[in-house]
Amino acid sequence: MSDTSPAIGRRAILATFSAVSLAHGLAACAPSEEENALDTLPEELRLHPELARFLHLSVLLTGFEQLEPSFAQSYLHSLQSDAQRAADLQRLYQRAGYRDWHAPTSLEELESRGIFQDGAFRVLTDRVITNWYTGLYEEGSGMRVATYVRALGWRLDGINAPTTRGGPPGFWSRPPVVR
Repeated sequence: MSDTSPAIGRRAILATFSAVSLAHGLAACAPSEEENALDTLPEELRLHPELARFLHLSVLLTGFEQLEPSFAQSYLHSLQSDAQRAADLQRLYQRAGYRDWHAPTSLEELESRGIFQDGAFRVLTDRVITNWYTGLYEEGSGMRVATYVRALGWRLDGINAPTTRGGPPGFWSRPPVVR
């Protein structure tokens, strides 16, 4: 995954969810028009509905408005690759109100819907939060890196991610110079 993809802000994510929900609601009234309704949305808002829901949930869980859709896709795919996690995610969407067009608008609203009282949901939401804050996700039998530099954990203290390059080859063999 590239760390250069543009971020989509909270407003765009919420607008995407609303627009996709509206488009699908309209499509239910006139099923043959579903593709046309989605085609009228701006390109940045034409996210897959599942990805839009996941981004919306991620904004609420992390507290960060600027989330990378490419990272979200990796994290979502990781969850969906396990049958139990995928089923738990669908149940979470149902309980939270995503399925009946009453999506939560705050972390407090998620909490009031009992999301954090259910053990399976807590494990799932912890995984989502961990993915975003570390930039890591499970794939197969190991961990993969979606991002290092743009992991949310670096933003907590307002610090930049340490560089992965320290100097010319062999720089580490000499003692540091104190100035």
